[in-house]
Amino acid sequence: MALVAGFLPAWARYAEKNIPGEPFFGGAKPHVVDLKLHMAVRWFIGGKVDHIPAAIFASHRKLLGIHDAVRDRAGVKSWYAKA
Repeated sequence: MALVAGFLPAWARYAEKNIPGEPFFGGAKPHVVDLKLHMAVRWFIGGKVDHIPAAIFASHRKLLGIHDAVRDRAGVKSWYAKA
């Protein structure tokens, strides 16, 4: 599948080249871009998208780092606990 073999890995590589800070895109504080990246990554690594392996971004440390940093924020945890 072209999405798994080409587009998503290329997108992840490009995203990682443009992530200058840690734990968030802009450094210590989260911004909208961090929430957007979190949601995109969460969707794919959740293992519920047909034909997309949950480990699609396993080798992309910065991308997963943003995902995890957003996921671990108290407000985000509280939001998901309500769902």
